Amino acid sequence: MMKKIAIIGAGVSGMTAAIYCLKSGFDVTVYEQHSRSGGLCSGWKRKGYSFEGAVHWINDSGLNDPLYSLWRETGILGENVKNYRSDPYFVYTYNGTNICIYRDIDRLKAHLLEISPEDTKAIETLYRDVQTMRKLKIPLMDIRGLKTKNKNRINLPLLLNMIPQIVKLPRWSKYSAKEYAAAFKHPGIRKALGEFIVYKKFGSLSLLHTMACFMDSGVYPEGGSLNLGKRMEDKINALGGRILFNTKADRIIFEGNTACGLEIQGEKILCDAVIVTQDLLTAENLLKKPLNDKWIQSAKNDPPVQTTFACIGVRDDLRDVPYAFAFDEEISVGGIQYDCMTLTNYANHTDYAPPGCSSLTCSFTGDSYEYWKELKKNGTYAEEKLRLANELGQLLEKHLPRLKNKIEVIDIATPLTYERYTGSYRGAWMTILEKKARPSLPRSIPAKYKRLYLAGFRTKAPGGLPIALLSGFKASQYACKDFGMTFEGNR
Repeated sequence: MMKKIAIIGAGVSGMTAAIYCLKSGFDVTVYEQHSRSGGLCSGWKRKGYSFEGAVHWINDSGLNDPLYSLWRETGILGENVKNYRSDPYFVYTYNGTNICIYRDIDRLKAHLLEISPEDTKAIETLYRDVQTMRKLKIPLMDIRGLKTKNKNRINLPLLLNMIPQIVKLPRWSKYSAKEYAAAFKHPGIRKALGEFIVYKKFGSLSLLHTMACFMDSGVYPEGGSLNLGKRMEDKINALGGRILFNTKADRIIFEGNTACGLEIQGEKILCDAVIVTQDLLTAENLLKKPLNDKWIQSAKNDPPVQTTFACIGVRDDLRDVPYAFAFDEEISVGGIQYDCMTLTNYANHTDYAPPGCSSLTCSFTGDSYEYWKELKKNGTYAEEKLRLANELGQLLEKHLPRLKNKIEVIDIATPLTYERYTGSYRGAWMTILEKKARPSLPRSIPAKYKRLYLAGFRTKAPGGLPIALLSGFKASQYACKDFGMTFEGNR
């Protein structure tokens, strides 16, 4: 008789776990509180426009990256999925000068030297650091004691190539992204590198890793989050699994300390094991005891990254405008004062807007959760969203006069929006990988419970899609090991 696995959450981690559990012979049911798959990897439509609410690029997705096979095996990437790699990836206009972040590291170096010859030393350091980071890859290894036909072993040449670079991590870990960029004398370059590529509170390790990914992978799959989730959902259905939408798990049932089912609206559903993909801070509501493991406490204490997110539909073809761009402008969003606006332009992507129109997004990263929560309580939440939408529209028309009277829709999503639809703690997008912190691989098993596995985009800093993918993969391996089943891996 097939062993039954219940998975809470149809986000990337939950669906990854489902795919590998199904391939390995489990009977799998995924319970999703929302009406569609994707979890935090989400998007939505308004007045004929499609808006990307999560994915900006997919790290470690190059042909030689260890995670490449997982991206393809889960349907996130594939031969029939068109990938976008805009170049330059990002443009910041400072006092009339365009500072471009090119994917070609040599072109980037030449460009920065042309703008600011006095920064030669800092530019040379950045060049060497990004080149070094390109040699560091997220490893893909099987858990110990796993039975599998196709083993994922350490790639020895890759490891030997990485060792000399690993010793440099402590130096990078000393600084935030903003502090690393402070070495540049040119204020425009300093701001472009220190505040736009990654959240300024992230460690410089995140900045360098992201820039390295731009060089080697960092693709955006056609259709973004919505199509990505649908491809994973289709794969689950094709493998014989089930996703039950609008179905929120209320409690995990235990026999002693062994997970054996779920309670949903008073109904008890028995199974042989449970995989939880909720944020660890919200997942505890499902349990009878707190998750007190040392690594879980560490993960729970990692500060979340929140954002207030604006989606803008315009009646103009912006294919001549950069993919990601920023300009200086004072604006207050969610009680936080910002001195710039950063936008992503999807005009070159198919099916994001009606003919001759374009879809844009604008994000303001910062912990505005309590601000929006208070407005929700006092009844002025919708009013403030409308005020912000109007101000954003005016500022966009100011910097792109061609959009005068052409803005058709502005939709605002706050941390409360993400919390409501995904259950993410305080509407978190990711986790801050602060300076002095170093990334590590996600774990999946709490010591005090049996046949309970954890996965999710915030199980390890900095989180995001690679952590969601890896944690779901690992959770399925632990389930196979516990039941003595052969893991059908990523070959």
